[in-house]
Amino acid sequence: MTPLNPISRFTHWLWSVQIQDLPAKMAWTVRIGRVVHAVFQDASIGQLNLRAMSLVYTTLLSIVPLLAFSFSVLKGFGVHNQLEPILLRTLEPLGDRGPEVVNNILEFVDNIQVGVLGSVGLLLLVYTVYALLQKIEAALNEAWHIRRQRGVTEKFSNYLSVVLVGPVLVFSAVGVTASFSSYTFVERISQVEPFGTLMVWFSTLMPYFLVVAAFTFLYTFVPNTRVRVRAALTGALIAGLAWQTTGWIFAQVIAASARYTAIYSGFASLMFFIIWLYLTWLILLFGGKVSFYIQNPQFVTRLPAATGATHREKEELALSVMYLIGRSYLEGDRPWQFESLCRRLHVRGDVLEDVVARLESAGLILSTEGQSPGFLPGQDIGRMTLKRIRDASRGLSMADDPDAQMRHIPGVKAQLDALETMMDQELASKTLKDFLEDSRQGTDQETA
Repeated sequence: MTPLNPISRFTHWLWSVQIQDLPAKMAWTVRIGRVVHAVFQDASIGQLNLRAMSLVYTTLLSIVPLLAFSFSVLKGFGVHNQLEPILLRTLEPLGDRGPEVVNNILEFVDNIQVGVLGSVGLLLLVYTVYALLQKIEAALNEAWHIRRQRGVTEKFSNYLSVVLVGPVLVFSAVGVTASFSSYTFVERISQVEPFGTLMVWFSTLMPYFLVVAAFTFLYTFVPNTRVRVRAALTGALIAGLAWQTTGWIFAQVIAASARYTAIYSGFASLMFFIIWLYLTWLILLFGGKVSFYIQNPQFVTRLPAATGATHREKEELALSVMYLIGRSYLEGDRPWQFESLCRRLHVRGDVLEDVVARLESAGLILSTEGQSPGFLPGQDIGRMTLKRIRDASRGLSMADDPDAQMRHIPGVKAQLDALETMMDQELASKTLKDFLEDSRQGTDQETA
């Protein structure tokens, strides 16, 4: 047997250790370690990487219009002069090339003349800003496994709030911090120890706190679901730490290297800017995935999310879900929730989510409203056949696509059709209510 390397040994220990046997702090550390490992597994599949690259492309198209809108709003409050320091701080990892990129961006912003653009040009600018915010929402919704999208009216109001109110809040926080440090009273206090050391720490950590606050805001309000503050803050803390650490490494290793300048010449600043945008979006999506796993621990698994259930397992899982939901409905019990179904059936969240989504699409179950939604039968269980449940678990097939018809071998297809016909006849003659009553009678006989 080949001995495991240190990373494999640590991974094996991370998933095999019993959390309930560990002290509180150690148990929390193991949970965070499992979450981070699960996020890296998701990143290895490639979805986070593709989303980050897509956001980079949209950002390059929309950054100037977005800053132009923000500049107009800030100008009304008289704080537009703070736009340049914020951009410099954000692009600080670019090193000496940061001011060059900032100057180019601000020059583009200053050159935008809305009166000359006309209605079509103005609509294109608005659309680029809308596209960026929509892609951010879609990326975080995918991180949260959310298929439901906001309506156009809700999107417009939310995006308008971000564009108009967001810059004011950000620059107000920065302005309050700067003015707070300039007070005479604060200067006198900073000369007295240990307040002087605390003030130095405060000024050093303030950029990190602002980044964490911005990430927390995005993780809380952008996904189309209710996100707990604790989950959003945990993801923001990890993403903020990763962002600061990556920025320092980027400035020391990449931006300070003369080799890239020799290769890209005058395009070096643009290349570094694109790379830093990619890393920023990747870290933001990484933190969003962490916040999702913190709030939904039933999705945390050692296996990659791409490892799904077999055809037979999905059929059994669909029937088990309908059995539990139908029984609780008949007995008047509290509706089953997604988390409780995961624990009861002992299945991964991503596998159960796929089956539940298919049952919802077929109208067999409904999700209740509220902070803790539950599931109810979507139709009369006395008319819901087991065949419909089985068919819903299978989803779409090649028969639904006329361009993807398989060339069947007659003998094989005839044999499978015969077996399928026997199964269909048995399942079509039995409803979910019949199945529940038969199961209850069997349980009563075993108890007696």
